[in-house]
Amino acid sequence: MSETRANVAAKKIEAIKDEFHEWNDIFIQPGFSVNDLMTRAECTRATAQLTNEIKAINDQIAAARLDHAKGRKQLDGDWVFRAGKAIRHKRSLITAVRAKMESIPRSEKGDQFRQVILDVIRDDIGEDRMQAYVAEAKRRFPAADKSNGEAC
Repeated sequence: MSETRANVAAKKIEAIKDEFHEWNDIFIQPGFSVNDLMTRAECTRATAQLTNEIKAINDQIAAARLDHAKGRKQLDGDWVFRAGKAIRHKRSLITAVRAKMESIPRSEKGDQFRQVILDVIRDDIGEDRMQAYVAEAKRRFPAADKSNGEAC
């Protein structure tokens, strides 16, 4: 039995909340928690910021290893360990942000745009062919048949 995206997202959210106790405990940056994210766009920006921070840490580790390989500096193992721990923490933050994003409903504007696209296709191919596509989509994804299905 397949689970809906909302159920999967809810399970991810609960697992993350169990780890961090509350959304307020998950800070993306000082003074800004996952709970402060209100839109999917904010979640996307937070994910991009965290991804850039991970890349920067990886670049610092690579530079330190290169300096060590060339004999310029001694490699500090404790620092490398802390940097790796920071990367793992930021990856868990990305998971938390993505779970939060799944809990935020898509905007009606996006739904309206998708409906306009469907209407344009329907006008182009005709109602009979459109219904054949809808039937095929329902066959491939039975959970969609149980929803309201008004978009098609």
